[in-house]
Order: sequence, then C-alpha cells, then structure tokens
Amino acid sequence: MRREVMGRFFITLGCDNFEQKMKIAKMILFVSAALALVVVGYFAAAFADSFAAAQSVESPAEGLYTFTYSGDYGFSEFIERGGASSAEEMAGYITEFLTHGFVKAQPVAAEFGCSAATVAAADGGFWTVRNFDWEGDSDMVVMRTVPNDGYASVAASNIEFLGFGEGYAPRSMMERMMLLAAIYVPLDGMNEKGLCVADLIVGDGQTTNQMTEKLDLTTTSAIRLLLDRAADVEEAIGLLEGCDMHSDIGRAHHLAISDSNGRSVVVEWIDDEMVVTESAVCTNHYLAGARARDVAAMEDSFVRYDSMAEAIGSSGRMGAEQVEKMIKMVVRDGTRWSAIFDRSRMEVRYYLGGDFAAPYSFAIGR
Repeated sequence: MRREVMGRFFITLGCDNFEQKMKIAKMILFVSAALALVVVGYFAAAFADSFAAAQSVESPAEGLYTFTYSGDYGFSEFIERGGASSAEEMAGYITEFLTHGFVKAQPVAAEFGCSAATVAAADGGFWTVRNFDWEGDSDMVVMRTVPNDGYASVAASNIEFLGFGEGYAPRSMMERMMLLAAIYVPLDGMNEKGLCVADLIVGDGQTTNQMTEKLDLTTTSAIRLLLDRAADVEEAIGLLEGCDMHSDIGRAHHLAISDSNGRSVVVEWIDDEMVVTESAVCTNHYLAGARARDVAAMEDSFVRYDSMAEAIGSSGRMGAEQVEKMIKMVVRDGTRWSAIFDRSRMEVRYYLGGDFAAPYSFAIGR
C-alpha cells in the first residue's frame, strides 16, 4: 500500500525514473529533518529556563519542595502588560508564559494568619522572623530565583494556593513545570539586598480593590515585585504607591516589610487607601486608622503581637538563640512553617510545623 501511494505521488510530480525518485525522496527527508530541528529548537528556546528550573525540583523533606529558577520567568513582561487585578488573570498569564498554555490553574481561597517581627542582631545587623499559620495541610515550596533583570531572592509559598487540585504533587516533568507558578505566589521572602517581605491576613472581611490607571497587582504578585526590584523599605513603598492593589483570596492583607538598615514597616490598605506604619511587629490586626486593635480581629493576634513586642523591648539586640526563642513563643497548632531571615549570612532558615530541631537553610545570592 505504501509503495502504491509513493508511486502515485511520484507520478503526480512527473517522475518516472529511479534516479529522480531517489533525489526527491532525499529532499523530502532533508526538509522533514530540518522542520523537526526547527520545532525542537523552538521548544528548547521557549522552555530553556523553565525546563532547567523544573529539573532542579527536589524534596528534601516530606511536605517540602524546592527549586531554583535562573533567567527569565516573565515578570517584566507581566508588568509591561499592566499586571493583573485578580488571581484568575494572573493564573492565565503564568500558565501562558511558563507552560505556553499547556497547563491551566484555578486559584484557591484559603484562611491563614501569621506573625512577623524585625529585631536588632547581636552582631550589629537585623533579624526578621515569621510564622505562616494556616488551617490546611498542603505542602510548602521554597524557591530560589535569580532573574536576569532583578535581585536574587529566596521565597516560600503554599502548593495548595497554586490551584492545581487536590493530590497534586510535582513528580512528572510537566507537574514540576507547573510548580514554577509559585514564583508569582510568594507569601514571604528576602532578596540579596536584605529586603524582607511577609504577607499577613488582617482580621476582618474588607478587601482592597483600587481602581485607577496604575499597574494592577494582587497581594502575592506585589510581593514578587518587591523582592525583584526593591533594595530597601523606601524603594518598596515607592513601588507599592505606583500600584493598584487587589486582595488575594477575598481577604484583607497587610505586608510586613523590613530592610538591612533596620527599618521595619507595616503597609495596610484601609478603604482602598495605602497607609504605612513604622512597626517592628506585625500579626493579624490593623495598626493604623480607626480599625487599629479592632475587637473584630482575633484576640490571639493581640497576644502574639504584645508578646513579641515585649521580647524585643526587653532584650535589645538578640543572638540566634534569643531570636529562635521569640518566634517559638508564637508558634500555634496551625503553624505550617517558621522562618528566620538571617541578613548576616544572607540565608533563610525554614522550620516545618514548629520543628526547630530540623532547619532547612537556603542561601540568597547569585
């Protein structure tokens, strides 16, 4: 059958001798091979950085995944397009860039609350600590990013927030590429300049949805912007002032931001207005405006805030053991991870589920 089809093909071309047939056959094979190389080359170029990052995915402990992404993960293009005003819009862009549309994600709503504090270090620098508290039981992902046009950083996220469904785990190459979406959904992190950012829920139902002509960002994509492009608190505030903020997961958020100079602020959005409060401590109640210490917030938030503020006020500069002791004070049953951001060593130490006997350390830099 194949010989008959080829025979008819050659007759159509007006070929009736063996030599001509062989020349045409070779030409067809050459063109096919060239086209195959072009296709392979296209995908290799399109996915080069993503593929290398996916290959770097590891699981150093149960419930923890890590990867390193060096190169272009599309954030500059995301900004140039105007950002995104919702998790759905952001998910569309992420899957378009990182998987070229092969994978789709659905954002997940969730409840979480946390504690964060910045304190002077005994060696003259500054520590930042953070607990991420959340009722769920999904895995954690720690990402080390080294962008072409921004600062290197280490940041953490919760895999369930990526929206790939129950039971998702990055085992196959495609599933590993899906994990790279975490780059756009950081919940805390520190960059090579020592800027540290943490996302904390505020204890009321109000959301932020600023509507002007500025760049649109969701809570987590704003954290990525700061980690990639802000060297200190002043620059971070300037970047946030240039954005329209839109709340993730339908909840109110505030950001604890600190830097290598020891400046520490909490940025809140009250009635869609951005407010900056100088504070070394942040939990889950407002620090500014009429809602400050509002009784609608969780009472436990006040307890955690006051205990950390008291520890900082009574100790002055802290050593590593004192810092660890302070963050242990506010660990709860729902604490998914704790983090100590060490600016002296330029590393982040993460502790899973309140287990401070088993730190996982990640160096920041190029």
